[in-house]
Amino acid sequence: MFSLIGRVSFEERDLADHRWEIAYATPEEALQRWLQELLLDFDLHGFFPVTTSVEVRPGRIAAVARGGTFDPARDELRSELKAVTQHGLRVRRTPRGGLEAEVIFDV
Repeated sequence: MFSLIGRVSFEERDLADHRWEIAYATPEEALQRWLQELLLDFDLHGFFPVTTSVEVRPGRIAAVARGGTFDPARDELRSELKAVTQHGLRVRRTPRGGLEAEVIFDV
């Protein structure tokens, strides 16, 4: 998602962790809610994650994103994402047990 928004260059000292606990009923809802939280954090605070990790529990995910503050004078803005849509949102298991997702964004 953030590769669509822009490109950044942070020093290690500029990085911070942001954490979320998100309740969900379906895997699709979990993904949409988490991506909405990331987009909101970017829109309100300029937080641009460079790494993420997610722990999936029954009915709840614990997510951590490590990143920095986007600076338009230093960083490249490629496009503005308006929303994470439900339309076409899919989450499915891969043959090896991982997860694969398809997401459509409003731009």
